[in-house]
Amino acid sequence: MGHWELIKALEEETLRQRAELLREAEEFSLSASGCASLDATRKRDEEIRLLNVELDSRRTAKLNIEILQQRALVLETKHELIEEVLGLAIERIKGSKDYGRALKVFYEELKAEWKKDDIDKDPSALVNPVDLGIVSDPHMRFVADPFVSNGVILVSEDGRIRYEATLSSR
Repeated sequence: MGHWELIKALEEETLRQRAELLREAEEFSLSASGCASLDATRKRDEEIRLLNVELDSRRTAKLNIEILQQRALVLETKHELIEEVLGLAIERIKGSKDYGRALKVFYEELKAEWKKDDIDKDPSALVNPVDLGIVSDPHMRFVADPFVSNGVILVSEDGRIRYEATLSSR
């Protein structure tokens, strides 16, 4: 059921429930006193008003839930498409000769950033085992890490400082 069809169905159901409650309230009012006094009429009118408020509140809540679910579905679909496109782009880049150059650029940028931030601790460079031979530097300790994907991560010995440059993070 589409968004607008659901809204129309909810409105129709609300109107049906409202009519039923009004009919029941009218029957109750007539059967209780035979003829309605001014106080009974006021009480009935107040009950009807409260029922209408409650029905409106329920209808609004149902509509809001449906709208949120629709938006969540749209966001989920967009996220899946972005992930798919990103995956295809990464595979295309990894298959090209530019991948090695990109890793070297990532490493140089991270090293410059680490130096610029004047961090006392010497970092280690984490790279995927497949990429281990692509980037080299005699002044850096490179560590194979299967959890690093398509990039380089500089990390302090204690692991508290971490700079990342990967295709996914860009």
